[in-house]
Amino acid sequence: MAVGAGMVFPFFNVYLTTLGADATTVGYVYALGGLSAAAVGLSAPLISRHLGSLVGVAVVRLSIVPFYLALIMTPSLPIAAVTHIVRQTSVSMAWPIDSTFIAEVLPPRARTRVYGLRAAAWNLGYSAASLVAGVLIVHVGYQVTFFDLIVFTALAMIIFVGYYSRHPRVLSGELSSAVPRWRRSRPPLVDAFAEEAP
Repeated sequence: MAVGAGMVFPFFNVYLTTLGADATTVGYVYALGGLSAAAVGLSAPLISRHLGSLVGVAVVRLSIVPFYLALIMTPSLPIAAVTHIVRQTSVSMAWPIDSTFIAEVLPPRARTRVYGLRAAAWNLGYSAASLVAGVLIVHVGYQVTFFDLIVFTALAMIIFVGYYSRHPRVLSGELSSAVPRWRRSRPPLVDAFAEEAP
């Protein structure tokens, strides 16, 4: 996630100016993004309750993909503005869902260390990607960085959902909040397999 974000976010205000936005317009776009993140971000618990932490995070984080694809194919200021607002909103919604899930999975004594490592990994990935993106933008253009964001976001969600959907505490049903609401009434997978075992 950090690599994809670092490819795009530090340069997006400059990208808006290449599409004809002046400083005032850029300010409005970022302000609307912040307002949307504050308002719509409050729906994160609702999404988590209905879709579960794993699917909820994936849906919210992948919601930006169609907008960046549209921006690659048809660059325009209105699409870029909506893309930024959706991206800022998705970050605000996804962060509390996956942070809560990680806290539930981890033993209490490991949480501080893991959150510290997570922050360090994010900052390192983000800064390294920003350096690479700056070179790519100068030589190739912004579209390649948008494509990189799509690829790394999809890869991150595949790894996240693929790994944690097989976590013992998720399979056992102990972390029922991790799965969609319609699956919570089913018997835990581990128990079901145990009953079928000879």
